[in-house]
Amino acid sequence: MTNSANDIIECESVSLRVAPGEYFNFPVVDNKGLFRHFYKTSEEFKFQVQSSEPFEEDTIYALYGKKGDFAYLICAWDKKEEINDSALEILKSSVKFSYLLN
Repeated sequence: MTNSANDIIECESVSLRVAPGEYFNFPVVDNKGLFRHFYKTSEEFKFQVQSSEPFEEDTIYALYGKKGDFAYLICAWDKKEEINDSALEILKSSVKFSYLLN
């Protein structure tokens, strides 16, 4: 069996090399077909929220965490019921993001 560069593989988790000898593993979550599962960034943040269409009724949100120079997707949702436990814990503990639970 041969694999080409265009083959799509499905994974339950991803491991990134975030520093020499340091690897970070995180689960792959539903990205709603809109958000990257991870990307390299020089921005300074611990957690960051992105949205598909800000201030629209059908806005889809994504919560990213940061490890080393990489942002990784923790959760993407358009209904509160879709928020996973990891994201819910972060949103509840953050004054900055608490509006997303209203």
